[in-house]
Amino acid sequence: MFKHLKLDFMKYILTSDKKINFNMIKFYIVILYLIFNFSYISIFGEFTFLVSLFNYLFYMIFICIFMYEVFSNRYEVDFYTMLLIMFLISTCITMYLNSYSTYEYINEIKFIILGLFQFFIFFNVFDNNIYIKLKILSSVILFVCFISHIFSIIIYIFKIRFVFNKVYGIHYNGSFTGIYDNENILGIICFIGIVFSFIFLNYYKEIIFKQIAIINIILSVIMLFLVNARSAVIAFLVFCFLFTAIMLKKRWIIVSFILFLISVYLIFFNRDILVKLLNGRYEIWEQVFYVIKDNIFFGYSKTDSINVLLDSTIRFLSGAKEGGTHNTFLDVLLSYGFVAFSLFGVFITSYIIKTYKILIENINNYNYIVLYSAILSFLFIGMFESVLIYTPSLIGIIFWMILGYVKNKKLEVC
Repeated sequence: MFKHLKLDFMKYILTSDKKINFNMIKFYIVILYLIFNFSYISIFGEFTFLVSLFNYLFYMIFICIFMYEVFSNRYEVDFYTMLLIMFLISTCITMYLNSYSTYEYINEIKFIILGLFQFFIFFNVFDNNIYIKLKILSSVILFVCFISHIFSIIIYIFKIRFVFNKVYGIHYNGSFTGIYDNENILGIICFIGIVFSFIFLNYYKEIIFKQIAIINIILSVIMLFLVNARSAVIAFLVFCFLFTAIMLKKRWIIVSFILFLISVYLIFFNRDILVKLLNGRYEIWEQVFYVIKDNIFFGYSKTDSINVLLDSTIRFLSGAKEGGTHNTFLDVLLSYGFVAFSLFGVFITSYIIKTYKILIENINNYNYIVLYSAILSFLFIGMFESVLIYTPSLIGIIFWMILGYVKNKKLEVC
């Protein structure tokens, strides 16, 4: 695998006239940032000084990339780009209206800059050399997931616990998080590993590589059901359902799935069932709708929104301090108000419709089917975790990367 990657790296790092290929350099920097994100949410995140240092270093590099691409007129301004720009402007207005100290301004600026990276760098990383980039991305993710899964399984078998600033492995309450400190993180990484193992299998035909990918899928599925990560399990089931339905080209399966979602929606009207299923999230979401009424247009800012939420009630909102609203869309609503929420909602809805039309044109493209199914599954995760936008999360990086991949109309059938 490494031999193949080395050849691919050398082949595309230079253009035909021996000049540095800027787009590939940008891609490799994003890959390094992805690996960095894998590491700092694991036990390696205990090295807080190094994490902060590398984080600021990557921010500076991405700012330079963004400025270079702006001045080089590399960005195409279309309907979707305009929606994202308007979203950024809306969040800037929120920052102006709700920031009352230097700290708050700096914090909000960091979130907005992260949004720039997501919308204009990660989202556009697959603008060219699509085939080789996806091959490298799948190889890197599979390798990182495979290694982390091996260590996590060893930790589980021998009931190992590491205690530093955080707890890793087997927690005091019996929960299992592997080399990470959070069940949801481990669950999401397992799901990501499954998705890109499918992509990897399509690129590498050698038996040894296929065996590695299959072992990684098996380990991922095992750990997915060992941890209490409902959002990741739901995303995995949605992915399997959508992938199977599209591959078989059976519309009745998709119709059945839609009817199933409607049934789930009707069940959700029962408050008692909601409270049990959502594991504390319902109380948070209920409080969000109560709080946002007082500042509906531009919200309370990302920095202060959770404090406002917690201070608005005497109820204990389980997990709110650590995980926010546990819903990407409600997080946008509470932090930036109805204007930003509407813009983001229109972007996601119209983009999914657009890419569905591209899917129909590429119905025999295996990679496209996998990644389109993954995007819809990531959106399900986004309904249970605040991870897709304005958050320095691993899934946020991958989500915007593959969101950019599926906008390509002409792809190799593979």
